[in-house]
Amino acid sequence: MDASLKMLPFLKNFPMIRDLTLAVPPSLVMRFEPNAEALAPRLYQALHDEGFTLIFAGANTVADSRLMGHWHTMRNRVLLANLRREVLAVWPDLEFQPSLSDLESLLLLTATLKESLRLIPSGVSLTRVVPPGDAITADTHIPGGTTVGMAILHVHQATAVGGEDVLDVRPERWFEKTTRSSEARDAEVVGSMSTLRSDLDH
Repeated sequence: MDASLKMLPFLKNFPMIRDLTLAVPPSLVMRFEPNAEALAPRLYQALHDEGFTLIFAGANTVADSRLMGHWHTMRNRVLLANLRREVLAVWPDLEFQPSLSDLESLLLLTATLKESLRLIPSGVSLTRVVPPGDAITADTHIPGGTTVGMAILHVHQATAVGGEDVLDVRPERWFEKTTRSSEARDAEVVGSMSTLRSDLDH
């Protein structure tokens, strides 16, 4: 992938060459590849791993969040009625889709989506091992070789983040006034997985 990135601007601006390149059968390409027999198993393993990553990171998480959001919304008639009223205000005719900015301006819809993301069952996090040479994370010295990690569920269900009713489904929590800004809460809950990953990778 890294090697092909340099070619993307060229292929984008010359579609005829791009089409000709993509038309070459993979079997023919492998014939001109040096040491193809040794490379093929590694390519297969790389594609295999990337495929599973796409399934778990791109499909399962989206499906889980949609399932949790729909299930809890359908059980709450008041929330469902308010959501319908809010969406119909910007989308009265299904044939004419509103703009993304119009949908993003819907406070209750946005809060419900965030609450759905907060409640999804967390996947198993990859083990993070501190590399040789130690690391400093949040002003704390961590020796090399130490296994570190945190389940995202611990953050999502922390009363310090979500309040005493953190286990309840309550989208209103996302637009209530708190001592912290909404951006800070978004970073802690919705984006906490990437934040933790960034901290633990150092």
